[in-house]
Amino acid sequence: MPMRLVLRTRVRSVLDVQLGASWSMLRLDAPGMRSTHHDMSQFIETQLHVGPARVGISVDRVEVGIERTHPNAIYFLDAEVEVDVIQLRLTFYVEGRNLMNSRYYSQKSGSNIETLSMRY
Repeated sequence: MPMRLVLRTRVRSVLDVQLGASWSMLRLDAPGMRSTHHDMSQFIETQLHVGPARVGISVDRVEVGIERTHPNAIYFLDAEVEVDVIQLRLTFYVEGRNLMNSRYYSQKSGSNIETLSMRY
């Protein structure tokens, strides 16, 4: 049962913002047992437009197998800068991906009737 919510600005302005969240739940029912697994992710993307320049920053938070006692969220940060030096002829563009150097996340769980393993 996945759910997703995204909010964004509708007009292009000096500051454009988009944010959202998604949540999913997997539930397994068997005689005498119930197992649930929750995943959640959130993101925010901003773009600042100043004259011929545009700066964009994106932050993503992913939490696989939500546990209150052992949070296992991982964050991703991306950034980009674009400058029109000569309009419609010359543009400089610099982009950085995974600036927080998040290498991977993993989730493993097991029970009598299921085994789950996720890795990014």
